[in-house]
This record gives sequence, C-alpha cells and structure tokens, in this order.
Amino acid sequence: MITATKESTGTDLFDPNTGLSAMVRTVYPHEAQVIIDGQIKNRKISKTTVKKYTKVFKAGRWKLNGEPIIFNGNTLIDGQHRLMACIESEVPFRALCVYLADDDAFRTLDQGKKRGGSDVLSIAGYQNVTNVASSLAVLVKIDRDGSIATGVGGSTRAVISNEDIEEIARSYPGLENSCAIAQALYRSLKIKKSAVAALHYLLRRAEGKNVDFDIHDSICDIFLERVFSGVDLSANSPELIYRNGLIKHMNQQSRTCTSYVICAGIICWNNWIEEKPMSFIRVPKDGNVPKIKRP
Repeated sequence: MITATKESTGTDLFDPNTGLSAMVRTVYPHEAQVIIDGQIKNRKISKTTVKKYTKVFKAGRWKLNGEPIIFNGNTLIDGQHRLMACIESEVPFRALCVYLADDDAFRTLDQGKKRGGSDVLSIAGYQNVTNVASSLAVLVKIDRDGSIATGVGGSTRAVISNEDIEEIARSYPGLENSCAIAQALYRSLKIKKSAVAALHYLLRRAEGKNVDFDIHDSICDIFLERVFSGVDLSANSPELIYRNGLIKHMNQQSRTCTSYVICAGIICWNNWIEEKPMSFIRVPKDGNVPKIKRP
C-alpha cells in the first residue's frame, strides 16, 4: 500500500517520544488517488463536504491552514474529503501531513466532519457501523441499568466515548450479525433497525448462540422471521400478537420507540417458547426490561 510521500522541507518535525512526524507538502491528484484506492477502512464519504472542497480548489482559494492530513502507518485517518476533492478538481494542494505511530491516537481526533463512534468502528473494520454503534449503546444501557426509557422522548442509549467503543464492541460478539438480520427484517416491517438488532442479540445471547453465529441453529431467528413475515400465524399466537402490536405502535407513533420493540418482543418470546397463547401485550411502564426465558 502506498501513502503520501514524505518529502524533506527543512521544517520537518519529529517527536522521538511518540514517533509522530509532520511536514508540509504538496499533494497531487494522482497521489491522492493512490492513497484513496489503498484504503479499505475509513469513514463514509460526505458528498457535500467533497463538493465544498472541490469548489475551493478549482477557484484557487485553498490556503495552507494547518488542517492536517493524518496517517497511521498505511492507514489514512483524516483528510479523505480533501483528497477526494483534489482528485475531482484535478488541482494539487498544499497540506500539513502528520504521520502517527500510535494505533489509538485517532480515537482522540475531532477534525472537520465530527467523528463519532461509528467512525471509530469503521476504521476498526466493522460493517454496518451506524447500526452497530446504535445497537451497542442500547445494549450497554440495558445491561448497565436493567431498564430502558419508555416513549419516544427519553434516552434509550448509553453514552459511549470514542475511546471506549471499540473495546466495548468486542465484548458483544455477534452484534454485527444481529445488525445484518435486522437489516433483512426491515424489508418486511419498517421497524427501527437498532432496536430489532438489540432484541435479536438479547434473545440469541439467552440461547447462548452469539459467539458461534449460525442463523440456522437459533430458534430466535425462527421467531423473528415469523413475526416479520406474518406467514401462517394462528390467532392468539405470540408471533401474531407481537406483529400486530408493532404495526399498531408504528401507526400511533411518529417513530417506533426502542423500549416497546424490545420489551414487547421479550414478553412475546417468553410466551412463544412456552407455547402459551396471548391476547394482548402489557409492556412495563417503568421501562424495566423483562427477564428473558431460556428455551
């Protein structure tokens, strides 16, 4: 993989304590293309931001302003929007290039487009990072507090810092797979994906199926597939009661609240695995998450 070439300017900086080096250099469009092509992990491109920079480059209004292009080894950490604008405008630009030697340094950055937990997870190699970050925050809150805010106005997510999110994500193995399942189920019912992913993860965890993920070995997957497809559901079955509850909730709310999706889902799951018929769902008003029964 090729990164920006370090060129001697006579004003290069090097910190022997951290291994950080910095220099001012000209980045040419062909170099920017090589750098972008060599990246497999980075934040989602903002077309608006690239367009803004492209306009500035074409007008010759770009000034060396100290905003750095940052690399950590062969990985581009910050600057992809300016590099994309360099490519699209076909105009070289001068920039401060910073080369880090600390794998964790990027987590403390907050440059340009605000860096969030999903950006950290993206650089760490996670897929579907927006949903993973949102679902993770819901799960952490439930595991920490045993409850989740009711309604659509309260906070249903724990606050997770950028510095901690990757380590916390590793403690929830299989969450990416739950997010993928939620994405697929969303095609049938437009239920908030982070809530469905969190519910799926909780149910599979109760089964002990999250570490070695196989969609075919979990009855949780069968339960949710029946709920979301609506196929061959009998009257008073927990699957049908939950499905109807979700649809009614969607029609009554401006957006589906996470607490209802999870709490109602657990209640119906508990009845489903015990083969108990239902006629209604009574969701706790205090936000306490029901205990999940193991199959």
